[in-house]
Amino acid sequence: MKRQIINIIAVALVAILPLGSMFAQAKGQGKFQGRQKMLQELNLTQDQKDQIAKLRLEHQKQMIDYRSDVAKTRLEIKNLFLNKDVNENKVLDLTKKVSDMQADMKASSIKHWFQIYSLLNDQQKETFRKTAPMLNGQRRGEGMKGMRRGRGMMQGKGMMQGHGKMAPENKG
Repeated sequence: MKRQIINIIAVALVAILPLGSMFAQAKGQGKFQGRQKMLQELNLTQDQKDQIAKLRLEHQKQMIDYRSDVAKTRLEIKNLFLNKDVNENKVLDLTKKVSDMQADMKASSIKHWFQIYSLLNDQQKETFRKTAPMLNGQRRGEGMKGMRRGRGMMQGKGMMQGHGKMAPENKG
């Protein structure tokens, strides 16, 4: 009986696991298709397309650097909590550093939006405002990633659970 249950679970996992990657691919394709549709609606000149592509690449490079720095700093914070004597001031300083980097990321995204906006004519600007709005420094549908569903700064991989005890390492 036990072996049958294990076989059923194994078959179910084999059937279900590919679904996650299919949904992730579909989500990524949806963003790409939405961006392509917006670019078509803008009816950009080749010069505008080239300038926007250049701006976008620079912005993406900058965001990679920011995300890397944020991730490294979060690891530093996690490491501090693993020490027997946690230094509150260091944790607070690094937490402020993460917040500052996130604010810089938001400001950079807003600046990027305006850089693109400045390349457009009046009709294109109207379309761009409708299809690529900046709401409080965020694109529509994006919230404070990592802060959703009560996950907090540590991205749902909380180090502390219960009554101040160290949580087991969350792998995955």
